[in-house]
Amino acid sequence: MPPNLLRSYQHLAAPDWKRYFHTVSRAGHLHASADYVVKRPCCTGQDILFCVEGAGWVESLGKRHRVTAGQLVWLANERTHAHGPDSHRPWELLWVRLEGPGLIRLRTLLFDEGTPIAIKNPKEIADWFTRLFLLLEEKMPGMDIRLHQLTGELFCLMGNCVSAQTVQEAWLSFPDSLLRIIRAIRLHPEEKWSAIRMAVTGGVSPSQLRKLTARHLHMSPQQWLVRERIALGQNLLAESENPVGEIATRCGYGDIYHFSREFKRHTGLSPRAFRLSEKSYK
Repeated sequence: MPPNLLRSYQHLAAPDWKRYFHTVSRAGHLHASADYVVKRPCCTGQDILFCVEGAGWVESLGKRHRVTAGQLVWLANERTHAHGPDSHRPWELLWVRLEGPGLIRLRTLLFDEGTPIAIKNPKEIADWFTRLFLLLEEKMPGMDIRLHQLTGELFCLMGNCVSAQTVQEAWLSFPDSLLRIIRAIRLHPEEKWSAIRMAVTGGVSPSQLRKLTARHLHMSPQQWLVRERIALGQNLLAESENPVGEIATRCGYGDIYHFSREFKRHTGLSPRAFRLSEKSYK
């Protein structure tokens, strides 16, 4: 049987909006019937489900999870996925489909790949949906930018409301081996830091190092090293009058030309142009 749709909305964003900004393409509120199951091989956007009452299940990224009241789950729409109610206690759902850049990466940062999270303050999520529904009903000018703002608020709520354990594991708890590497490089960024030297510093193998940085820093060891050096270069260019060549050496680059190429590739500006732009704010 079809669900009892309490609310259902669709929104069509302005042309090219989804290439650069986030938006909501669909949203709704429903009481599922006991046999209402959704199965898709894939789908546009990313669906987020919030269980208000009852219970249900989701299948995403090859895993099946039970979802209960007060839990929120982010489905991987780019892959085969499904969801359905508990036949004895069919769930009441608030749901939203997001579209825009970087959503899959954001999902991996906030969630353990499809595992539901317990929301510490469910009312905050419910209130967010109330504001979303009101906005979708009004259809006032400036909808796209207001929806972009609302999606940002949802990301913050999810980041703030997930359980302390999830936050600690995903964001705050770095293994001692990785912390030793980070501290050593930040203390001596000018030295030669090969992957092997990083691994030795952390007391791990090169393959373990790659796994650590992928899990906790979400990039390769070399990518992280370059980002650290460029960030240091930005700070030195903005806060000191030291010559660019001296700053390049301090950041671990053998010559100013290599430093300048890497700096512009990451910031879009040459070191001198960046310094000039920062000085204008003082």
